[in-house]
Formats: sequence, C-alpha cells, structure tokens
Amino acid sequence: MDFEEKRSFYLKNFNIGFFNLTLEERFKMIGLICFVYRKLVEKDESATYLKLIRSIDKENSLPKSMHETLAIICEDFSYYCEEIPSFGVESKQILPTLREMFKNWMPF
Repeated sequence: MDFEEKRSFYLKNFNIGFFNLTLEERFKMIGLICFVYRKLVEKDESATYLKLIRSIDKENSLPKSMHETLAIICEDFSYYCEEIPSFGVESKQILPTLREMFKNWMPF
C-alpha cells in the first residue's frame, strides 16, 4: 500500500474530523475515554472501549461507526501508557463532558 492508499484508508475508516472541536478538545476527548476505560477495566476485566463508548453515548449523538472508530483510536493511543490524565476534569464531570463533546459531531 502506498502513501495515498494508506491515507485514503485512514480517512475513510478512522477520521474524527467531523467533530466540531479544536485539536486540543479532540485529544481531551480521546484521553478522557481512555481515562474512564482504565478505571473501568480495574473493576471489570471484560470491559472494552467499544462497550464503554456505547454506554457513554446514551443519547445516540454519534453514528455506530464512530463508536468503532473512537474505540480503535483510543485503544491505539493508550497502548503501553502507564498514566492517563484526566485533563483537569473532575471524576464526576467526565461523563457529562464526554457527552457534550459527542454532541459536537457534525455528520456532513
């Protein structure tokens, strides 16, 4: 696969560009999902990023394919990370913060 084929594959399958968020907010969203997952997996070893994201997105703000995309990106970004920050968000505000971020999805 040459560069353009890889780029096209990535943009088709792993693009989070339709979030109306700054770059910093996108990293924060990914980081907060990873933070919650790390805490969750300590209590439930059967937890997955996909199940977590689907449970956070109760209002179905995102298409199911975006759940999968975020799960894959979060798993990749958190691989071998010993510490995952909460970006200064208090624990009880993380899920509401993520839900608000999910509402910034623009399907066009």
